Amino acid sequence: MLIDENLGGQTRISEDDYIEGAPELIAEVAASSAANDLHDKKKVYRRNGVKEYIVWRILEN
Repeated sequence: MLIDENLGGQTRISEDDYIEGAPELIAEVAASSAANDLHDKKKVYRRNGVKEYIVWRILEN
């Protein structure tokens, strides 16, 4: 489901049926990659216009 651009949505379907624009929300589950997810990925997502980023940290055991 896409959020309407008039309501703040950033993604749209192009004329050739591709999704364009940054997603409004990215959610990830992380164990061993949590340090990478909370720093490097967060910077990349922010730079590319992602508005919300959730990381669910789990214990390995």
